Amino acid sequence: MLDKESLAKRVEALDKRQAEMIRAKETKLEQIATPFFQDGSIYSVTYLMRTRPIVFTIGSAGSGFTVFLASNPEGYIELAQKAGLRLDSSEMRLAYLTTFLETTRSFAHRFQILKSVNEIQPRPNLSEPDTHRFRELLDKYRSVIRPPQISDRIPWECVVFALRRQNLVRIELKLTADGRIQANEMILEENVPIPYTL
Repeated sequence: MLDKESLAKRVEALDKRQAEMIRAKETKLEQIATPFFQDGSIYSVTYLMRTRPIVFTIGSAGSGFTVFLASNPEGYIELAQKAGLRLDSSEMRLAYLTTFLETTRSFAHRFQILKSVNEIQPRPNLSEPDTHRFRELLDKYRSVIRPPQISDRIPWECVVFALRRQNLVRIELKLTADGRIQANEMILEENVPIPYTL
């Protein structure tokens, strides 16, 4: 794992301001598990401001490649090609896809991968109509929402259910043997009565 200073030096050529954020005393640095990379890593950086945290993700491969991943799916694919990608099991392929979703998202709003409808929590103090709608939504999707699963044939296909902003979404992913990912997202329910922030 790279320490804060080593990562900051890599980032400096891309963005000096974000390199300063990484170096800050109050910044938290976390390495995200990437068992599907032979020579690559991904880091989550949380810079604590007085009003709110700033979160961003960075990928590195070999001795010199560094890329910002937030809102940059193409950067994730480029990282994978330089990091020595291993997709030799269903577990590796699934981890590769879910890490793609979690690290290339926008960190300005909610994104939560769901394994069960029970992970959807209502907003406090809901009105009676919103409470009724929330219960109906849980009943409607109780047998639909499931943990991400991946098919056995190339191109591998995977369906992920998630909360993005205030919406319940279904994401269809296709993965090729060289690590390229095609994503198609569909909104299932808009303005779900859930908390506005996680």
